[in-house]
Amino acid sequence: MTSNQLTEPAGIKPFEILVVDDSPEDLRLIRDAFSQWKGSRRVQVFLNGIEALDHFKNSPADTLPDLVLLDWNLPGIRGEQVLERLKDDKRLCNIPVVIFTSSSSPADRLRATQLGAARFITKPLDIDEFFNSIADLEDFVNARGR
Repeated sequence: MTSNQLTEPAGIKPFEILVVDDSPEDLRLIRDAFSQWKGSRRVQVFLNGIEALDHFKNSPADTLPDLVLLDWNLPGIRGEQVLERLKDDKRLCNIPVVIFTSSSSPADRLRATQLGAARFITKPLDIDEFFNSIADLEDFVNARGR
């Protein structure tokens, strides 16, 4: 697990983002894109689904993330299984989960939607589009009232 604490004003809880992705290149781009968000945020990174689920199991309710960015194609326990477990847990089921993946499969998109993913985004190959996809998540978060 790695963590990226960005400075927040005193008394304001940072927006907590948990990222589960095994690609070092994508993680670097994701962190860079999140650094462009306005307001304070804290990004935690897990390289596989088992680490992420263990984190959730051991986290008090007041430390749960505000958003999960989840790769669908993870080694070991796949993103589909992580999403299913999160949505089956009463303590975690209201956390918005955005699938951010290289998959463009309609079947994967449908399955993610059926399991309760808030969004399914295919990772763009173009770097500007990649950054725009993460920037759009800030609008999504703000629209949800955070």
